[in-house]
Amino acid sequence: MCQNSYYDAVVNFSTKKNDGITYDEMISDGLCVFNKIPGFISASLFLKSSNKIDYYLKDSTCIDHEVVQTIFNELFNNGEIAKSINDKEISGFDENIYNNQHNFILILPLIIQSGIAGLIILVIDKKDSDFERLKDLCKIHSNYFVLLLMNYDLYSELENLKMTDSKIVHYSKDIVQSTKELKKILDSIQVGILIIDKTSNQIIDVNKAASKLFGLGKYELIGTLVQEHFVYNDEGKNHITHNSSEELLLKKNDGTFIPIIKTDALISVANEEYTIKSFIDITERKKMEEALHTAHIELEHRVEERTLELSEANKSLQNEITDRIKAEKDLLKIYWAVHQSPAAVIITDLNGNIEYVNPKFSEMTGYKYQEVINQNPKILKSGEMNSEEYKNIWDTLLDGREWRGEYRNRKKDGTLYWVSSSISPVRSDNRDVTHYLSVQEDITERKHFLEELIITKQQAEKSEKLKSSLLANMSHEIRTPLIGILGYSQILMNEIHETDLLNMVNDIYSSGNRLLKSLNNVLFLSHIENISIEIELTKVNVVEELERCILENNKFAMEKETSLELNINKKDLYVEVEKDLFNHAIGNLIDNALKYTAKGSVLVIADYALHNGKNWVIIKVQDTGIGIAKDDQKKIFEAFRQVSEGYSRNFEGCGLGLTITQKIVDIFRGEISIESEPTKGSTFSIWLPLIS
Repeated sequence: MCQNSYYDAVVNFSTKKNDGITYDEMISDGLCVFNKIPGFISASLFLKSSNKIDYYLKDSTCIDHEVVQTIFNELFNNGEIAKSINDKEISGFDENIYNNQHNFILILPLIIQSGIAGLIILVIDKKDSDFERLKDLCKIHSNYFVLLLMNYDLYSELENLKMTDSKIVHYSKDIVQSTKELKKILDSIQVGILIIDKTSNQIIDVNKAASKLFGLGKYELIGTLVQEHFVYNDEGKNHITHNSSEELLLKKNDGTFIPIIKTDALISVANEEYTIKSFIDITERKKMEEALHTAHIELEHRVEERTLELSEANKSLQNEITDRIKAEKDLLKIYWAVHQSPAAVIITDLNGNIEYVNPKFSEMTGYKYQEVINQNPKILKSGEMNSEEYKNIWDTLLDGREWRGEYRNRKKDGTLYWVSSSISPVRSDNRDVTHYLSVQEDITERKHFLEELIITKQQAEKSEKLKSSLLANMSHEIRTPLIGILGYSQILMNEIHETDLLNMVNDIYSSGNRLLKSLNNVLFLSHIENISIEIELTKVNVVEELERCILENNKFAMEKETSLELNINKKDLYVEVEKDLFNHAIGNLIDNALKYTAKGSVLVIADYALHNGKNWVIIKVQDTGIGIAKDDQKKIFEAFRQVSEGYSRNFEGCGLGLTITQKIVDIFRGEISIESEPTKGSTFSIWLPLIS
């Protein structure tokens, strides 16, 4: 921003006109431009003496002239002044010469066509980061500054020339009478002068300076028309403006043109009017103006490039700031997540000394944060873990791996507690291990629960053994006499012919058979609930097995006066099951359907369907029996449950058929469902995975 202000000051000064200001005011304004340089302290102008090889202080800003002269003398003595003049380049260096401070000095030589016109010495409190750009700006301003100073001298000479012209007019009679003296005066003036007959516009006399500028001899110019030697900026201009200064081109003998500033004046001698044209070469000034213009364009281009660079840098900085803010937010989230973690978090250095613990650690152990910082986690040792186990932990961590395990620690008050711990290395960006992180969860209650669970499991296993022993005894103690009762009943049925006695024997056989069936169901349920049971699954043709089940239940259907039919929608239906269990499950469904259907029909359907991207075999058992209310449909799959329960129930059985069927279907990774409505019948569906 400061260098942009200096650039604006340079541009504003370059557009300033010197009309109406004094020579000293011009110098002061030129030096004040340097005030905009970052860290500016002072600017001083030293001009070259006209009568000797020396430089004198013309003006200075901000600090005392004696201090400035001291600085100049110091620079002169150490040879910096001479070096800058010889090189004709801006030089800069550090020096401790002002108020015992470390300052940066710039020497700006003021270069003109004939050599060095003077020096500008700048004192800055520090070196700007963009020093090359600062040098370019200083060079542009100093070149234009010296140009204005030289122009001011030229304008002064022109004013003196005008005064000379007036004196020539005033003393024209004496000059005519003193031709030799006049010519000496004209030739001594370093400004080109032409004397022109006003009537004919012919040159009647020239001085040496004019002859030199034209590149022609004096007598080669005399007698020629003045307009042949000048080109006006305004091509339509053909008249002479008196007592005014203007810029135009002078045509040299070799055909080239040089820019000049010309002034005209009229004189009258012996009633004859003459025009005196005085002019000076401003080629050097034009070159400097062109250089300044080029420098302006280049500087503007550099400013645009720099602005673009700053814009890109600003965008990059904004993105970096945005990324940093996001990273800080993410880091803050991580901090609060650790700080509020339900598990204890411990961070140690490579020697195992604690550097951080979260509040959960203090809550778990009873130790405050300040009490454990720089302590070793061994303060929590319960003494139950041996040295070999600790060595295993360290070996794992030193190998760069995570260690997991469970052990008991001791709280500050001496209470023992169980923890599940994970200890892992923390790595830096270059993968070096810098810390260790331990995350611990208090599992004391879980341990107690597991101990209770183990005890409960042991008791359950003991109960299971007792149940198995009881069932084995029942199988032996009940089945053996029951088979004897059924056998003798069948013998008596063939031997007895008396009706009353035969009916009594039939009741004995029917009751014994019912008791045997219930016993078999209880034993079978116990059998399939045994977790150690191993079932070998084989590929089974569903249609063949259903036909066998229909055949086995035809007698019971005929006794019930109920039709039993099989409807096959697809013949090649295969499932992976244990055949006896499969037949038992289907037999239970058909037996239930016949039992609860009086003089109706039972239909068994075999079909398949695609459901959730998987092929299924569907076995449906439909009856026209009593049906089941919606509220009772879940209850019928529970062991020892029936829709009609208690001593007043209408149907025999212990309520295990559907329970056993559901457990068998679960073993085969299938599903069973029911659709039923009271008085309208029921449909039980078994879904089993179809195999090819």
